[in-house]
Amino acid sequence: MMFGMQLIRTTISLPVELHEELRRMAFLNRKSMGEVLTEKLLSKKYKVNQVKEDWKLFDAVSRRGKKVNLLTELRKDRGRDDE
Repeated sequence: MMFGMQLIRTTISLPVELHEELRRMAFLNRKSMGEVLTEKLLSKKYKVNQVKEDWKLFDAVSRRGKKVNLLTELRKDRGRDDE
């Protein structure tokens, strides 16, 4: 299973379609349903954390940069494309 992780057994209720999809994925990847579900949840958590980190970076950059009116700049850019 997941090496180095402490595991706990639990019972959850899933919609039939989701259960079948997880079962199919587990079979095709030769893993347990628990492994498939854990991988899916951890990858989603990573993506959410990565987005939060990216927003922190964008915020820090925006505070240091030149203030720009995006609507005005977009209108200027569109005007150049029309020529």
